[in-house]
Amino acid sequence: MFTVTLISRAFPFEYVAIGQGTEVARPRGSGLPRKPEYRVLMTDLFFPIASSKWRLEEIYSFMDEYYTDIIVDRFMGPTFHPPTYEKIEQRFMLSERYDILIFDPQYNFLDVHNRDFNGTAFNGAVKASYLLRRKEFRSETIDFGKYDLCYHIFLMLQGRFSWLPIPLHNQWIHLYPGGGLASVSQIDAIPSEFGLVINLPAIWEYVQRKQFSHRVAFALGGPFLQRDSVAITKQMKRPNEKIGICFTQSSDDPNKGSAYFEAAMRNFSLSPLQNRTIFYQVGNAPINAEGLDVVRLNHMSQADLDAFYREHVDIYVNTENGRNFNGFPLGIEALLQGAVGITTDPLNAHPYWNLTEDEIIIIPTFEEGVPHIVQALKKLTLNLDLLHSMSLKSQKKFHHILSFANHQAVVFEILEQNMNPWNNRSSGFEKDG
Repeated sequence: MFTVTLISRAFPFEYVAIGQGTEVARPRGSGLPRKPEYRVLMTDLFFPIASSKWRLEEIYSFMDEYYTDIIVDRFMGPTFHPPTYEKIEQRFMLSERYDILIFDPQYNFLDVHNRDFNGTAFNGAVKASYLLRRKEFRSETIDFGKYDLCYHIFLMLQGRFSWLPIPLHNQWIHLYPGGGLASVSQIDAIPSEFGLVINLPAIWEYVQRKQFSHRVAFALGGPFLQRDSVAITKQMKRPNEKIGICFTQSSDDPNKGSAYFEAAMRNFSLSPLQNRTIFYQVGNAPINAEGLDVVRLNHMSQADLDAFYREHVDIYVNTENGRNFNGFPLGIEALLQGAVGITTDPLNAHPYWNLTEDEIIIIPTFEEGVPHIVQALKKLTLNLDLLHSMSLKSQKKFHHILSFANHQAVVFEILEQNMNPWNNRSSGFEKDG
């Protein structure tokens, strides 16, 4: 029988209006969570790291909402996406809120961030890299049975942490594309006791079609915004100002479509309009820039990337070819900062977003999309009024759909239906103070 439990704001359902049902950000002086009656254990591969907006915002929202600890399994080693503690320490209040219990000696260097606490004393205690634990629980022995909920930020982490003594019905998996989820068919093997958090329409449609019995929270898009997130709109371009056009890729994977962006740049460079634009390429995309006027930038922290998009990027181009399983639209971070999106949509997700032609430009995949990119660039470069209008409409739509009320609050609502407040349980553990 089809018994999926659903809380959703996805199109064609009604959205909560921006500003309604949200809580005004309160002073964070004490660092206490909003709902201290709940304790959550999150699992991750890389935290603390200053990249990937969806990861940072999801972890931040859990820290802000509940007593949240984060256990990390860096099975790929300390040099693969190494920790960047210092870059996010202030925003996440890490040194004030958290001790680092270090299980793998490879990460003993993190002990420098502990205050009056010896994290290396836990070397070898647990099959993981380290645990960021709230300081309120410093006097505890390690007891993973005290958590009300375990939240795996990737599918693969459910397997990496299968040893946790937490009942499966108290564990949830966020089914992000990637992170061990390369095909929807992999969901077939997830035990029905797990809860599933879904953002991608293709995954949601598959779960509906297969009539799984998992508990499901479907919230379109991803956890990109907080309660107090505000859209900073772009000013209209003056005729003498160059239009910034950007392509970002963090890896050398050709399936992200860098070859098609390069082809579009070469085609557009033959137009006199090239003098009114500036091309940016961020990251490791295998683009041959010889003969092209393109500014190549290295990886940067998410905070720096957001500022770059806000200050320099007017048009963001995504040319992924669909051979990898990805969300939609890639580059949403740029669109939230007011860039106009030109994007492929291999999984036909945009109808769920109810996006119109004056909010985003959808193009075909592979070589077929190149002339469409060039045509769109020419159209937007020639018509600054259109560029500005699309920027405002697109930014408003994405901030609306991805608002805290329409996304993370939806997920928290259903999670709390499956949590028993830790200070009301019969474990004998009582809250300090």
